[in-house]
Amino acid sequence: MVAKTAKSSKLAKTTPVKTVTKTKNSFPLTFNNVKRDPDERQINNILERDEGEYAQKSIGDLVKSVDTGSNVEFNSAQNRYKKLNVMFDPANFPVAAMVPLGLFTSDEDIQRELDIPHATNIYAYFDEQRVQAIQVIKTPGKEEYTIVNGQHTATSIALIVASGLMKGWKAKDWKKFPVTVTYIETNDRSKARETFALLNGEMSKEISTFDHWKQHYLSVRLDKSGNPSYLHTYKLIELLKQYNCTPLPQGHDDAGLPGAVTHLDAVETAAKNENYERLEFILQNHDMFWNNLPLDSAEFGFYGTLLDIAEEENILRTTKEWDQFLIDLHAVVQKVFKGMPKIKTSVSKAYKKYRYDQFFDKNASVPFSVALYVAYKVYQKLGGTYSIPKLENMYVHKNVDVIHYLTEAETKYVNEHAPAKSKLKNINVVIPKATKASAKKA
Repeated sequence: MVAKTAKSSKLAKTTPVKTVTKTKNSFPLTFNNVKRDPDERQINNILERDEGEYAQKSIGDLVKSVDTGSNVEFNSAQNRYKKLNVMFDPANFPVAAMVPLGLFTSDEDIQRELDIPHATNIYAYFDEQRVQAIQVIKTPGKEEYTIVNGQHTATSIALIVASGLMKGWKAKDWKKFPVTVTYIETNDRSKARETFALLNGEMSKEISTFDHWKQHYLSVRLDKSGNPSYLHTYKLIELLKQYNCTPLPQGHDDAGLPGAVTHLDAVETAAKNENYERLEFILQNHDMFWNNLPLDSAEFGFYGTLLDIAEEENILRTTKEWDQFLIDLHAVVQKVFKGMPKIKTSVSKAYKKYRYDQFFDKNASVPFSVALYVAYKVYQKLGGTYSIPKLENMYVHKNVDVIHYLTEAETKYVNEHAPAKSKLKNINVVIPKATKASAKKA
């Protein structure tokens, strides 16, 4: 069966399909469509809020969440302070002050060198209400302030004033413009180095992609923000919801539940430049075939490659033949490889053996397209007739195909269901482990 082509890419759009429709079919494998059980525990979606519903906690609640009585690390630290008679002095806290810009210096042995594009970006999108206090070290007995954290902010403020953009200030007076600082007074530059390290990594909690998404989404949902970047994130999350998926941070307790999505960077890549067709194609197929599972990272490469090839060859994706091809292709993934996560692992091993055996390549990187290619070639071996020429010989060298390097168990299973003339031969290759000497050379 040759794939039908569309006259234009607009005709090749996929319409959302919520269920797999079974039809009479000679393909030997049947896809078992398992939908999620609505009675099972669902993901606790912290982004689902009504307007005006904020997740606020009092400082008292925050204190209680740490001092629980069973927090071993907190109890240990508290006991250590008491045992050593440690007392902290309020007089040693950083002091808040307004300091003219002209009194600042930046020690690049303490901070990183100024990132000019970053400073330019702050200037280009300056918002005075978002300016943070600049952390500095004051030299004792002098009006000299060394920036520990915030040199990009200080530089951008100076540029705003010097550009004549600050109300009530002349451009030539930019060095006199006062900004808020917090400082400690010391000659000890090591204190400045330690402070910079603490503020920029060692004691700062990394802001994850999910944290950014949460801020963007809730700013639109709760606060009606019109920020284009926030609206883009809002669109991503609404698309996930449309196809029964929920974004979660890495390591979340619900990450293994149906519809959980933790590969947020991959979601953003799939909707680059606010083109959502690729992401929607991925989500449609996940909801149709793997509705009872989390969204796996392998699906981005698998479905992304399938969409690219279908559009390159102008394949019409609104036909019964296409729908049946998808069902049979997923039967291969499900029955031969036991799902998306395992096809990724299996195909990676097969491809590396193929590259080593055919090209003596010991360090092969596995392309995204290999999983789709292998599934399609197995589909053909099993009697599948839907033709996609681009996938015919993508990973073949001297009549040796990457599918010849599948495991013995996978090969046996395929051959048990394949026509006699389409039996798959197996090539067993062992890639030698890198020795310590070769590892050092690499």
